[in-house]
Amino acid sequence: MSPAESLAPRPGGSSRPRDQATVWAHLNAVRPALLDWSARYDHLREVTRDDVLAHVKPLHGRERHQTLVALRSLFG
Repeated sequence: MSPAESLAPRPGGSSRPRDQATVWAHLNAVRPALLDWSARYDHLREVTRDDVLAHVKPLHGRERHQTLVALRSLFG
């Protein structure tokens, strides 16, 4: 099973998985945050809004946008 197939269906009821390139782009965008949070938390459910805001605060432009989109996809 590819990473794209392992993702939950898209919002709105579509059962088509996301493109694999999109999955990798999202994973690469959130990797630094996930590595940081994995050192502090046992579960993603423990990550707070303040953690997310602290992570994106120093980011700018495209990097910030891509990270926010990827985090929304992960937590949404």
